[in-house]
Amino acid sequence: MLSGNNYIISSYIYQYGFHLKIKTILVLVQESLENVKASI
Repeated sequence: MLSGNNYIISSYIYQYGFHLKIKTILVLVQESLENVKASI
């Protein structure tokens, strides 16, 4: 029972971290694009 809960929790944390990474990458890409537009 405990191992099952640990698996669910760890997979949830993994998915949450994955979403955070994607959001961070998207934000960085957006910022760099805005910097390029500003420099032009």
